[in-house]
Amino acid sequence: MADLGPVAWPPEPIHTDRVVLRQTEGGDRAGFIDLHVSAEVGRYLGGASGTRPRRSEPRWTGRRAHAGEPVVLCTQSANTASVRLAQRLGFVEVERFEEFGAEQWFGSWSGLMPSD
Repeated sequence: MADLGPVAWPPEPIHTDRVVLRQTEGGDRAGFIDLHVSAEVGRYLGGASGTRPRRSEPRWTGRRAHAGEPVVLCTQSANTASVRLAQRLGFVEVERFEEFGAEQWFGSWSGLMPSD
């Protein structure tokens, strides 16, 4: 992967008309779990049924990423709405690969918003 150079950390929130991407906070836990056990979201996560069983809330403190590391995401290529949103937010496709029986889209964010 190419060196992205210095990146301000933590990154400033990314705002669109409908979405705000920001650093996770402790109060996000319940929503994060609900998101990952949702059948609607699960259809793009792979696995046998595409859904995950509900487990007890994970315990974490502090930040989930390290300063200077790239921000990356992965979604199924078939999830065209997520791929379009990622690209609109400045994520650039790094590669596509096969996993969970479907093609996956892997992108990286440089910290710079694309010009419209």
